[in-house]
Amino acid sequence: MKRLILVLIIVCMALTCVSVVASAEKKDDYSGTFFEHMKEYIEMNEYHQGLVKSSYELLGDTSNGYHIAYCSYHYGDNVDIDFEFRPRFEYNGYVIDTIHYYCHKPSKFGIYCFDSENCYTIENAYEKNIIPLDEATKIINKSPITAYKKAGDDNDYSDTFFELMREDVNTDPLHRGLITTSYKYLGDLSNGYHVAYCGYYHGDDADVNWSSQKHIQIGDYLLVGKGYKYEPATFRLYCFDSNHCTSVEQIFTLQTGSDRDMTYWEHSVPISELIKLLNKTDMIYVYHKNELTENDKLSVFFNREMIQARFAEYLKAKYNYTEDSACEIYGKYKDYYIFFGAEDICSPAFETEIIDGYAVVSANIYYPYHLGIYALDGEKIYTLEEAVKAGLFKMSDIADMIDVKPLGDANRDGIVNLTDVTRLQRVVARLEMLSLDEYIRPLVDIDQDYELTMYDTVLIQRIIAKL
Repeated sequence: MKRLILVLIIVCMALTCVSVVASAEKKDDYSGTFFEHMKEYIEMNEYHQGLVKSSYELLGDTSNGYHIAYCSYHYGDNVDIDFEFRPRFEYNGYVIDTIHYYCHKPSKFGIYCFDSENCYTIENAYEKNIIPLDEATKIINKSPITAYKKAGDDNDYSDTFFELMREDVNTDPLHRGLITTSYKYLGDLSNGYHVAYCGYYHGDDADVNWSSQKHIQIGDYLLVGKGYKYEPATFRLYCFDSNHCTSVEQIFTLQTGSDRDMTYWEHSVPISELIKLLNKTDMIYVYHKNELTENDKLSVFFNREMIQARFAEYLKAKYNYTEDSACEIYGKYKDYYIFFGAEDICSPAFETEIIDGYAVVSANIYYPYHLGIYALDGEKIYTLEEAVKAGLFKMSDIADMIDVKPLGDANRDGIVNLTDVTRLQRVVARLEMLSLDEYIRPLVDIDQDYELTMYDTVLIQRIIAKL
């Protein structure tokens, strides 16, 4: 009996602690205070009446007692849309920047500073000097907004870099909505170019890109990225001067469809100097070709020049194409090199092909083969579809290598099961949204009628049952 009473006491104490923690967490985000301020502000301002909140996140507190929060307001269904084009704010050398295509209301950055008595947009808080700006800069960077202090004599050239990148995001529809997460100046090259390391991602899908290409060959060196691929540059490495900015991989590889003036950079970056600068970041592995044996899986990526030559011969013999072409290696399966290849041109449009039960999705239409994926068997080159039909390999053998998923894989974990059925049912019932629809939708639109319906969930169940 005593043991039972002791157990009950412990359970009650645990429940009390959970209740207290939950209460504290709820109280500590100060959302009640914030929304009370905003309600009053919106009611007093006719221009802002009709604003609807869609999110709230407490970013942190300053040493003088103010809270800084990130909150999105919008008019009805027009989430985050405003007529101002990608805002930027500067005060006494402190910069708040964003490469959002749209901006928020009533604060164009969606950042607010408040206490129990007052609430300010972050711009007003800076101008009134009511918070320590160094502290605020660190806190703001916990949000999708970038904040930094302009360099003095020790120039990190961040102003130049972000201005050039703003122009890039503005002109390229595929890059609109990119958010910066970091910036690190690595140093200068002897020819005057600056080298920087900066991560960008799309909204909540931090660091995620659906391409599996994480290698760059630079002369006798191989760069191997950690984790997922970033955009616009896989490895977050950029070379720039006062007028031009491009990624390191675009300098050393021909990027199909690029509208950059690559002749500006051709043969202009000293490789040995660049490699030394890369040692300042721990997010990239650098290998010299002499470090790798033939049995090392990474050694395959030093064969790009050979494959590039074979691909150029293939294009000339079969299509009489003699201009520049792009070529990047995915990897090797048995004796077959799997690589991306295309003429130096592409059309931006999502393309999907169902091959051997896998949905191969591309953000561009490449030429001459629309998916741009090939296999090299000795001297002969096959398109992906030809290689599978010839029985060189199955799609399941190279799925991870080229980052494709089986039909019906709604959560992209590489397995089709009832979890995928449940997710699609929730999507059809509008209880859940699909992110990055262009990539996921082809996986679950089984009947390819461009609509997601309960019939698609039935077809996924048939795939699971192997019917």
